[in-house]
Amino acid sequence: MIRRTTTAVLLGGVLVWAGWEQPAAQQAVVSADERAGCEALLLTRNLTLTYAGVQSTGQGAAYCYVKGILPPAIGFHVQLPFPDD
Repeated sequence: MIRRTTTAVLLGGVLVWAGWEQPAAQQAVVSADERAGCEALLLTRNLTLTYAGVQSTGQGAAYCYVKGILPPAIGFHVQLPFPDD
């Protein structure tokens, strides 16, 4: 039983680390400027960002989803709203 639990926890951690996400129920609609602004966060100096892209909630609301790493090895993610939200 302990071995199965450990395997499940490790597999879950790997899937989260790899960026696996369930597909959203509805596609978010954002302007090209909003999408470009979100993706431009990857160019931020002195900050290690590994992903910046538009995601959506189950209700179809859009947000900018950003992943990064803080030294020495702290992973983080934030969900940034767009100005109209």
